[in-house]
Amino acid sequence: MSEHYGVLLDEASVTLGDLDLTALISRVNHWDRYPTTTDEDLYLRLKNATIVVINKVSLNTNLIEPLPRLKLILLTGTGTDRVDFDVCRERGITVCNVTDYGTSSIAQHVFSLIRALSTNLLNYSRETASGAWTQAELSYPITELEGKPLGLIGYGNYTQVYIHLLTCNK
Repeated sequence: MSEHYGVLLDEASVTLGDLDLTALISRVNHWDRYPTTTDEDLYLRLKNATIVVINKVSLNTNLIEPLPRLKLILLTGTGTDRVDFDVCRERGITVCNVTDYGTSSIAQHVFSLIRALSTNLLNYSRETASGAWTQAELSYPITELEGKPLGLIGYGNYTQVYIHLLTCNK
């Protein structure tokens, strides 16, 4: 156990209770965990912190400077735009984000979007809910994927480029 004081500021934006945080929580002897945090609550919740974990909360210069004990900021996503890196560098505060986050989920999401966009799913969903679907004419084109070439280019794990060319056939 360390003598650190951890604060998790917006746990509800990270988990619905289905994420096991034991590996993180067990390494620090004291944690304050909050489902959400408003801007008004930030300083009071962070004034003794040596470690802070954030997802949607922003930490700017005015907030970081009066926190002399702060040593580590952990971001629970891939983005880093919520933290003022200049002041962290000056103060020797380490900032870490998540790498290789949701790789399988993102690939799955891409295929979901391909299907949704090719069939105009959102437009037809709205028309179904409003009752307009009962009209005889189609309002939006539906593109069949059969026989269409599909190219996917992405930067995957470890910045390797993956190129997949698929043809949707019977």
